[in-house]
Amino acid sequence: MHGGPVPELKEYRRLGCWLFAAVVLAGCGRDPEFRMPAVPARAPIETRRLNSNVFDSICRIGNPFAVVGWDLDPQTRFLYFVGPFTGADDGLTHPYLYMAIPAPDRDRMNTELYLDKLDEAELRKHAKSGELRRFLLPHIAGLAADVDEMERQLGPPTQRRELKSGLTRLVFEREVCLNDKRLVGVYVDVDDGRLVAAKGVDHPERLKWIASGGRPPQPDDRPTWYLDWNPREGSPQAAAMAFVHRLEGRNIGGAREQLAPTDPPSHPIEELAALFGDGASIDSSTLTYRTTRYELDLTEVAIAFKLSNGHRLEPVIELRDFGDGRWLVTEWRNDLK
Repeated sequence: MHGGPVPELKEYRRLGCWLFAAVVLAGCGRDPEFRMPAVPARAPIETRRLNSNVFDSICRIGNPFAVVGWDLDPQTRFLYFVGPFTGADDGLTHPYLYMAIPAPDRDRMNTELYLDKLDEAELRKHAKSGELRRFLLPHIAGLAADVDEMERQLGPPTQRRELKSGLTRLVFEREVCLNDKRLVGVYVDVDDGRLVAAKGVDHPERLKWIASGGRPPQPDDRPTWYLDWNPREGSPQAAAMAFVHRLEGRNIGGAREQLAPTDPPSHPIEELAALFGDGASIDSSTLTYRTTRYELDLTEVAIAFKLSNGHRLEPVIELRDFGDGRWLVTEWRNDLK
């Protein structure tokens, strides 16, 4: 495409998307082919309450029908949805909208536009059919009452484990929309084929511990973008991020309150605060975190970001669990590039 994803667009405020496909299980069959949908005759979808996370929005209003590239920026992707939609500042109803994400593996949109018509030839020409499957989530009204139905909804479990209670735990590590709520996984306990309990999991960090059977999970093999997934409240990742943000804001006193009283860092935290330079701030679009070490009461979190002065910081924060959700800093180190 040249100059933009489609001609004759009208730009409005930040919004979400809509589902046109029924339940589709990722990983099954061939890559979905591009198909231009008709706008269904139904009540308009209200989009004002959507947030900027792609998958949260998909769970509220459904799956996209196309992922499209752009000549001017090979990384940017446009996800197209069929409505009709309301919520634009003009007060009108629009049949389509798209959201832009900065790269195929990102979760957060940075631009949304309502559309009154589409250029099918251009969409077909630039469609990335092999990337669509990532954004096609199963939409279910409730968790199934038996294992066979659960597997029909979610596919085969990624893990099967025998519990001390004699029950068998099945873990489904895949995203799913339960009504309009986004889950990153589901786990069920089974007694001789009979489903005893089923629970959804709404954060990837919690799913790691469930999948590892309560033992420390394996370290992350790649970082998580902060704008895509905020750390879970009360987690060591959230504590490490709060520690860095306090130093960024020159709140040395607040950061000092996060130091472990019995095993403080060997390096003064003023040294880390000084790396932020003369008023330099974090570019949130570059902010990532990665758990590099897991123990039952000790975690190490690597945080990476660029500063407004052009420098890049990569502090690694070690934290210990002092109970009641208090993760306190016991050590830090940094690689400045």
